[in-house]
Amino acid sequence: MALNSTHSNFKGQDFQLIPFGAGRRGCPAITFGAASIEFDIAQRLHSFDWELPLVSIPKIWT
Repeated sequence: MALNSTHSNFKGQDFQLIPFGAGRRGCPAITFGAASIEFDIAQRLHSFDWELPLVSIPKIWT
């Protein structure tokens, strides 16, 4: 699997992500870790100030 691929299987099928382990000895908290990271990213995006800076309107649009 290429490193620039959009889909990664972190449950043991991709050797780029060995720290989680594979098979019976896999990390028992892998689903909790994935959910925690998704929640953290969602919280950061939600709390980000998405307002555009106030700039003068071009004369084309007035």
